[in-house]
Amino acid sequence: MPEAERTINGDYEDIDYHTFKAVDYNRHMSWKAGQGRISVGVTEMTQQKAGIETINATLPRGRSVVVSKMHFKLVPES
Repeated sequence: MPEAERTINGDYEDIDYHTFKAVDYNRHMSWKAGQGRISVGVTEMTQQKAGIETINATLPRGRSVVVSKMHFKLVPES
């Protein structure tokens, strides 16, 4: 089970459904191409292209991300 703000140990995880809370720092999202869903936002969520493998897309501070049925990684920006 992922943590509230990032995936465990900064590794990819198979996520059935999880909401990562908004934080006050930027994070990087990565995922393997799949049939699931990834939505990012504050009050209005924007769908991401889950069918395309993505590495280190920036999740700006103050935004949460909802992940469903994806191989996903979320880490603090270094």
